[in-house]
Amino acid sequence: MSYGSAYSSLFVICKTVKQRNELLARFQNEKPGQGEFIAELLSASSPLCIDIDFPSGEVSRNLDNYLLELDRWLYENFNLHLKGHWQLEVDDGDFRCEISEGKISDAALNWLNAYTVEQINDIRRYAENMYLPESTSVSDDPVFICPSCKTRSIEVVMTDCIVSEEIHYQNGELVYGFPKIHDSLNSHYQCSNCGWRLPVTPNPVDDGVLEKWLRQRPQTPDAFPDYAEEMFKLIRKTGHQEVKFCNWRLDLKVKRSMPPFFLPGLCPTTYPDADSSLDDDLRMICRDFVHHALASECCQEAPLDKTIYTASDISEQEP
Repeated sequence: MSYGSAYSSLFVICKTVKQRNELLARFQNEKPGQGEFIAELLSASSPLCIDIDFPSGEVSRNLDNYLLELDRWLYENFNLHLKGHWQLEVDDGDFRCEISEGKISDAALNWLNAYTVEQINDIRRYAENMYLPESTSVSDDPVFICPSCKTRSIEVVMTDCIVSEEIHYQNGELVYGFPKIHDSLNSHYQCSNCGWRLPVTPNPVDDGVLEKWLRQRPQTPDAFPDYAEEMFKLIRKTGHQEVKFCNWRLDLKVKRSMPPFFLPGLCPTTYPDADSSLDDDLRMICRDFVHHALASECCQEAPLDKTIYTASDISEQEP
């Protein structure tokens, strides 16, 4: 029985083309989420992004349970989570609903009814200035109103930032996926007019702003891919499964990178879904490994040895 209408913008981002193809095939056969959803590729420019939609605009009262069931299926079978939002229209009102990391949140949209049209327009202008305007800015950067001098001069300043970014090759060219911020030690918002600044804090608003800012940067290789590509070629040439770089160690047999023991607070990184026999996956591992290793340079004694060592067994590596 129909509960209301919903319009969705739900998706899942796969790690590899192989995983994407397997996910689509199993989705058709197993119909997770009680068969309430369809999965399809909508954008040739985002070949790893699968769109999840409702077959019709009418949805069941159990929609949340079906979405959580679908999310569990994705996580248990592919180590992926469903992402995105949908707008739900029911007798009680309209709601914006979101899902992230297996949790659903929602907010009522009817509260605007209490305001006049003029007030609603003021609220809208404030929101557009505060949160990622698409068309009002002369540049692609997020624009904010400075709380000190009230000018539209807030800039995003990215410093000491550790970012991982899914990467794969298409027709021999680098193709980047979505960046994910792991650390932003000194990044901040700064007013170029009066000097006001606000440190970035770990919360959904800041993370979303910074990640969108990163996506808007030109998609060109940064300082790291040269080392990563050199590492990839060396592993393919030697067939070795162990790598040492900048005092970090990478063990492809167990799909894990390990930081130097003398750097407290850093944890190993695992790549459970990666297959190092596949070029795309190995390049992704090398790039992520190099990112972490080079980002720790400021914490190690200079000069840092950036030679890439490989061995058939980790015990045989250079000390």
